[in-house]
Amino acid sequence: LYDSCQGLQGFFPGKYFLDFGCGSWGRSGCSPERWTEYMGSTPDEGAYSPFKTIYSIHLEDTVEVDNRTYNPMKAFHTKCSESPGPGFDKCSCNDCPDACSSGAMTPPDLPPIPVPFRILYLHGATVVSIFIFFLIFFTMTFIFCRHRKASLLPAELLNEINPPGVNLGSLEEVEPLRSKFPNPVI
Repeated sequence: LYDSCQGLQGFFPGKYFLDFGCGSWGRSGCSPERWTEYMGSTPDEGAYSPFKTIYSIHLEDTVEVDNRTYNPMKAFHTKCSESPGPGFDKCSCNDCPDACSSGAMTPPDLPPIPVPFRILYLHGATVVSIFIFFLIFFTMTFIFCRHRKASLLPAELLNEINPPGVNLGSLEEVEPLRSKFPNPVI
């Protein structure tokens, strides 16, 4: 776990996480023991843990203290160049030099190509668009023709409004400003 966090970039450019996470020792003087000691220190000791925690690092599966047998925690952890599980990414090259090796830089698995939407071997969106166009076109044509038939007046009403023998006037009334004389030659 300590090795995975060694190259982790800090909050500021050029600083590492262990510069902050190891207290006064900094990254250069940090070790797994010093790191856990600082993580378990209280604010009175210059750290940020709300209560004192004493970590004991053991490689054995069982430890005896005062005639009592303890089983140290064996938490699962991975290298920084490995994904911790499905749906999780490994560390970036900035944080983990091991992740920059050619073997570790495998491209992610791409999702399968979806089956295209088809209707009668044609692109589905095109077929639906053409259907909607013709539906709107024929509906508008039907409404227009039906409205036009309803608005036409019967021939009898047209004759009452404009009887066939009525003089609608002459061109003199239509063009009152036009001279009745031919243009004089000057």
